[in-house]
Amino acid sequence: MAAASWLQRFLVLPTLLYFPFCTFAGEQPFDHQHDNDDSLFKFVTRPDFKAPKWIVNVTDESAVTPGYWFVAPFEYIDQKHPANGWVGPHIYDGKGDLIWSGVSVAEGWDALDFRISNVRGQDMLTWLVQRTGDGIIMDNTFTLQETVDVGTLGVDFNSHEFNFFDAGSKALVLDEGRGPATVEQLKAVGYEKNCTILFNGFRVLDTSTWQQV
Repeated sequence: MAAASWLQRFLVLPTLLYFPFCTFAGEQPFDHQHDNDDSLFKFVTRPDFKAPKWIVNVTDESAVTPGYWFVAPFEYIDQKHPANGWVGPHIYDGKGDLIWSGVSVAEGWDALDFRISNVRGQDMLTWLVQRTGDGIIMDNTFTLQETVDVGTLGVDFNSHEFNFFDAGSKALVLDEGRGPATVEQLKAVGYEKNCTILFNGFRVLDTSTWQQV
């Protein structure tokens, strides 16, 4: 759970603030089996909004640190179509009540590494969008401040890390590349046929320019 102190500042707007964010592209997905499950919220006034129900069972409240749950569910890591109202970042309070949802910011695509980050000295909501290779940065009014082009899915983008450090002046991101294996590489693993190999690594970005350091 995320610490409560930051979210108390963050959630200065009414709980129902998330409703304006719930619009979707017109294309209807057909590869998501859970778009109409009973485990999703249903709102008469917003049928397009289907945040997951987050069930929290507490056996000893005195042993639980007050805070909020940051949840970003998805069904497939490599989606072909946007999901129908539930895939994306959500915030729940300690009892499991929905506080905010940003599914439309991610446009129904997988959101990964959803967290509070120090970006250039300010606390921000940050996450990565798997499909687009974008880094999302929102302020404490849930307003989109920046969309960062981190990489391209299937080319050089790995969605598992968007980590800020040095007082938010730098960000660590993962990358990947593909290429034909050399003879030496094939010999090292005892493989004799031609193949493509995947290279994983990391980059450090300057958050003032988003250029690699």
